[in-house]
Amino acid sequence: MIGDTTFQLQNRNKGNIDMNLQEQISRMKSMMSLVIESKYENYKKNWDYVGSSYTDFDINEPLSVSIYLFPNEKGFLVELFYNNSLVGEFHSFVDEEEGQMNDIEIKEDFQGKGLGKILLLVSINVSNNYLGFFQSDPRGLTKSQEYVYKSLNNAGILKNWNEINYNEAQNFIDKITKEL
Repeated sequence: MIGDTTFQLQNRNKGNIDMNLQEQISRMKSMMSLVIESKYENYKKNWDYVGSSYTDFDINEPLSVSIYLFPNEKGFLVELFYNNSLVGEFHSFVDEEEGQMNDIEIKEDFQGKGLGKILLLVSINVSNNYLGFFQSDPRGLTKSQEYVYKSLNNAGILKNWNEINYNEAQNFIDKITKEL
């Protein structure tokens, strides 16, 4: 069984370290997250910070958003904060050949609370306002991303993956915010 597989890792200072597959995956995700954070911190220096403009939603405490626009309408970054701590990011870049490529991440401690759905709605709204369109990533969706899209669609908040019912979406955002 994969979950029970144990790896032996060599460490010059500590000898062998036993680590199961889940621990290894968790550590790799943490390291990748740090690399991605530092990469986007460097990118953000060249992007235009626009606060929470470019979204038509009212985002109220304890939530807040920060939006950065990449020059020449080539992309954007939306950050979602809870009590001033970063809990999620949506990155979008428009490639002339591939189309709109998107990445979304919600920190593990905040998953399952509706924050990914809020981040997606705000990001679709920013995309429509800044780029003039939104398309799901042509590289495909993860199972959890597909679930988020489908649940918003089934609730009547999202239609055709990119059309937002703004009244329903704002009601959803307000409900989740009050439940936090």
